[in-house]
Amino acid sequence: MLKRRKKQNLSRNPRVEYKKQQSYHYSSRRSTSDRTFDRQQMNVDSEKTGNSKLSFVRNLPMYVSVILILISIYYLLTLSVKAQITVANNNAKTQLISKEILQKKAEAELRKNVFNRFKPTFDERKLENELLGVSPEITKIIVKTSGLKHRVQINVEFSEPSLVLSTGSNLYVVGSDGKVLADITKSKDGFDISNLPLVQDQSNIKIVVGKIALTSSQVEYIQQIKYQTDQKINTSTMTLIPGGTELDVRYAGLSYYVKYNFFENARQSSGVFLAAKEKFDADGVIPAEYIDVRVPERAYIK
Repeated sequence: MLKRRKKQNLSRNPRVEYKKQQSYHYSSRRSTSDRTFDRQQMNVDSEKTGNSKLSFVRNLPMYVSVILILISIYYLLTLSVKAQITVANNNAKTQLISKEILQKKAEAELRKNVFNRFKPTFDERKLENELLGVSPEITKIIVKTSGLKHRVQINVEFSEPSLVLSTGSNLYVVGSDGKVLADITKSKDGFDISNLPLVQDQSNIKIVVGKIALTSSQVEYIQQIKYQTDQKINTSTMTLIPGGTELDVRYAGLSYYVKYNFFENARQSSGVFLAAKEKFDADGVIPAEYIDVRVPERAYIK
């Protein structure tokens, strides 16, 4: 009996209750348009990229034009360090300073200052003064810039060598204005003096390169005497006498010399000498020392 009861007690135990597990469910409500959104966005991005590329290609000529305009403006406002030099009276045989020396000097000056590289700030007068100081032979320099040119334009005029002045130990080239252009004592072989009057200086004047040694009228007188008389007889030597008024000239083949006066007309004085020589030759008269034509239309002999 006892055993049965126990069994019955066991069978009467309450049922084991199981806890219900909670479950979560997410339901997304997406329409058909939502499902295609990502694809549509990708297409839009692709179209934008394609449109930007197409826009760049279409605007490429404009971009190129802008770049070319900027380059042109830069070109027109800036200057090259390579100057363009033009010589008005270029004669390599009688020119003491070469064009290449001027070229190097001009370009060195252009490189000195950054403001020289821009037309609005470029100082033409300063460069002119710098180049004028290169050589006494330079009489005039004009520096200018052009709106359409990238290089500085430099026009140069040289003094024409007119005669060679000798002191016995030195040779100097003198220009038409009487200025001493150069001392060619050591470089005379590189300079053509064959067509220039050679004048011996006995006047004891101080000769300095770049300074005036003779007046322009004296230089012209000497040139005229040589030119006029060389038509008949070759000039041998010309000498400046102390005092600055007398020029003594010796001619090839003559044992005597001729005295000229700087204050007289060179053409008339040379004409008087040639006429007197012709008469003396015809009469068989040979002056012992000189013919003096310093007085107008007169010739005296000694």
